[in-house]
Amino acid sequence: MVIICEGGVPLILGGNDGGIFLPLCGDSEANWPRWVKIIIYMIGLLWCFDGVGLIADKFMGAIEKITSQKRRVKRGDKEVTVKVWNATVANLTLMALGSSAPEILLSLIELTITEKWNSGQLGPSTIVGSAAFNLFVITAVCVSALPDGEVRKIKDLSVFMVTAFFSLFAYLWLLVILVLITPDVVTVAEGVITFLFAPLLVILAYLADKGYFQRICSKLGYSRLVLSENTTPEEYTKMVGQLRAKYGRMPSDQHDRDALVYYEFSPPISRAAHRVQATRAMSGGTQVMASMERFLRGKAVSARMKSEAKTGAGSCADALVSFVSSHYAVTEEEKKVKVSVKIQRFGGHQEPVSVKYKSRDGTANKNEDYEEVNGFLTFEPGQDDVQSFEVQITQDSKAEPTEEFYVDLKIAQVSAENAHIGAQKTATIVVLDSDGAGELKFESEEVRIAESEEKVLCPVVVKRGRGATGKVTCKYRTEDGSAKAGKDYTETSGTLEFAEGSQSARFNVEILPKGKYESTESFRIILEEATGGAFFATDTDGGKECNIMTVVIEADNKRHHTHWESFMMKFNFDELEIGSANWKDQFKEAIYVAGSREEQAASSWTDMVLHVISLPWKLIFACVPPTDYVGGWFCFIVSLVMIGLLTAVIGDMANLLGCAMDMKAPICAVTIVALGTSLPDTFASQTAAQQDTTADNSIGNVTGSNSVNVFLGLGLPWMIGAIYWAVEGAKPGSEWYERYPELVQRYPQGGFIVKSDGLGLSVGVFSGCCVLCLGILALRRQVYGAELGGPTSAKWATAFVFVLFWVVYVSISIVFSPN
Repeated sequence: MVIICEGGVPLILGGNDGGIFLPLCGDSEANWPRWVKIIIYMIGLLWCFDGVGLIADKFMGAIEKITSQKRRVKRGDKEVTVKVWNATVANLTLMALGSSAPEILLSLIELTITEKWNSGQLGPSTIVGSAAFNLFVITAVCVSALPDGEVRKIKDLSVFMVTAFFSLFAYLWLLVILVLITPDVVTVAEGVITFLFAPLLVILAYLADKGYFQRICSKLGYSRLVLSENTTPEEYTKMVGQLRAKYGRMPSDQHDRDALVYYEFSPPISRAAHRVQATRAMSGGTQVMASMERFLRGKAVSARMKSEAKTGAGSCADALVSFVSSHYAVTEEEKKVKVSVKIQRFGGHQEPVSVKYKSRDGTANKNEDYEEVNGFLTFEPGQDDVQSFEVQITQDSKAEPTEEFYVDLKIAQVSAENAHIGAQKTATIVVLDSDGAGELKFESEEVRIAESEEKVLCPVVVKRGRGATGKVTCKYRTEDGSAKAGKDYTETSGTLEFAEGSQSARFNVEILPKGKYESTESFRIILEEATGGAFFATDTDGGKECNIMTVVIEADNKRHHTHWESFMMKFNFDELEIGSANWKDQFKEAIYVAGSREEQAASSWTDMVLHVISLPWKLIFACVPPTDYVGGWFCFIVSLVMIGLLTAVIGDMANLLGCAMDMKAPICAVTIVALGTSLPDTFASQTAAQQDTTADNSIGNVTGSNSVNVFLGLGLPWMIGAIYWAVEGAKPGSEWYERYPELVQRYPQGGFIVKSDGLGLSVGVFSGCCVLCLGILALRRQVYGAELGGPTSAKWATAFVFVLFWVVYVSISIVFSPN
């Protein structure tokens, strides 16, 4: 259908030349009162914006899943775990596509369907309008969102400089090709070049992320320190030094020190996560971001300091007995000290179990360095599973190096027949000269477990070396690889505690029975958040920030497989089962406010109203497959298709609303449509500004997203349209001649026409305001040390100026819009 306006009255004509889905009531809508049409179309458009925000939630969740994938790579003589996607590349490709998908698809739909390979007005104007709203309004919101006195500055300044340059260059490039080189037409070369600027932007931003432009940024006072698995001890020392300079001192509590370093230097939460949280908050959905205990503790420590400144594998049926720790250490003292050695029993609680322990010399000698121990311990039925004995250390006056001796463990003859000694049958006791808290790492970075038809316990041993002073802890958790929690192993997490002098700790992860058609799979165990002054070994997988151990569950390759079994083993059926279960849960989450009955009971009436409004969309989008399938790509593709369908409805609705309000399509695009598609990003950026320690995720990604909008949202359809008309051409009497009679003499063979009068003015105004906006941000960095926040008067004045830029842009676009 074609929608033609006469005096604000939409005339709906039959045919296949116009709106894809609307109007639903056909030609009869033309006779409705104008005020009725305005109300209905406005409500419908706002409801569609809500829907596109919700499906974008799914889309961004898929992107988050895809970009968080990890793999093992060979580095030197060892394998390490790395992310498949570089964070900067992910932000400028998949994540930028996620936030800009409605605008980009709107341009493509106009080109291929509604405008029959001609440039439309709604798509390009929406892209420029969204860019203006993103840069001016979202930045204004982020500047003013921080509490008085707080600031946030861009940490990846080199990347920001690249994206900021391209965000301005992209729109100046449009002026060059539409006004200077080939007025009102886009050639094949111009379309291809515009599109190729997208990969060029990604490459340059990646090089900036890797430090190739570091010298330029250092002149601007930029220090690029980020806490990660690759952080070196020297970089960590610099971090502590910067915190001492910032706060005047470091917290006396080690937990507070660790939390403060994490808060100040940890990488920010991904923009996809902020976008998902903001969208769900708008619709009364499940809140997906965790409280991040260490991050929030660090934030509280920072606020407090600022305020103070102002003012063994085995079967569970048998009894398995072993030392709790394989290594103990004691610091040399001027008097005698005792070491408490613990023994633990696993399983076999029905019968008593007796064990014998006895010391033996190493470099340390009995009677000279320690008092010999030789005794028995008995675990009675129902008794505690951990018992201990003490070893007396004797201090002599000799100057001696670090020494060690051993205590051996074996089953007593009077014990039960089903009792066995575990892997830790010998405890090593070391007399140290060191006063450090110690270095933590896995005993082995890779463990291989043979598949079994029964549950098996995988013992995980963590060593503490280079010191053992004081009590230290670290957290551990499992993470899926090709092996899935609940199907291949039992998800495990907790806190390991090392007492004074203890040099090892252990825990177990339960490996579940393998299915019939399963190949070799793996998962990861991660150590993180060390406290008490302990740190992780930098030469292991994970580096300074964490330690990673890979557990490989090996399939029985010796067994002969039929061709059918070999084929079936190529599929991860655990992934399919988990995905099916989560798919079912999606419908349950869609029905309840905040995703569950418990959360619904605690929800406010506002959440209830938002939930009811969004309920139809939630039920429809619950049909989108969860991110468990094919690493998130199935969800990515289906979500993209749904965004395309909904974008087509938004295009029809916007045309009808503009017609009923007697508003030109470009004006409707730069105001209503641009605002609606940018609202989720506004709330996501506000959340990022308040929760992150940097401005990278709040305003840093705005410039990158705006660049991608032009290079993909305009470059891709313009390239396709230019190629089409270069191949097809135009002949006298054709529709092209009727549509562009004033351009027949200049382009007799036809071409892809993009009139520069309206779009050129819009781009020109935006470019001028963009230069001023970026200049103000640079000035704020020099004056206040950061782009966001600052003194109350300064931040609100900046926000006012930025919003004024947007008002000026919209006003000029409306006044000088072509007929």
